[in-house]
Amino acid sequence: MIEKRNPAAVGAPLGRYSHAVRVTGPGELVFVAGQVGLDKQGKLAPTIDGQFENVFRSIKTILADCGLGLSHIVKITTFLTDPAHVGTYRTVRDREWPKEQMGGGDPAATLIYVKQLADPAWVVEIEVIAAKA
Repeated sequence: MIEKRNPAAVGAPLGRYSHAVRVTGPGELVFVAGQVGLDKQGKLAPTIDGQFENVFRSIKTILADCGLGLSHIVKITTFLTDPAHVGTYRTVRDREWPKEQMGGGDPAATLIYVKQLADPAWVVEIEVIAAKA
């Protein structure tokens, strides 16, 4: 079972995430490596929006290949190179990963600002952990 938790004794989450996700019972975990704004052919999207779209779509495709969906995501870690991109990140995430598809709540999440990713042209990298209980 996947249970997304936000205890009343802790302040409410500041965004679309849960403070904890508890996974119990027999099941499986899938760890999705950090995805960047490249398309299927390895070409970098020419816009920041496009990089975010490629990342979210790639993760969704990888999960589907494992027999999972967005509702199975229990942890998301996002690396951004510029705090100015957080608004775009949220807008594209909300469009590509609608809250209704996230399984009755949002996953645990961490957002980290970094100076640079492996390629200076990349503005975002996202990794997720998904669980099927």
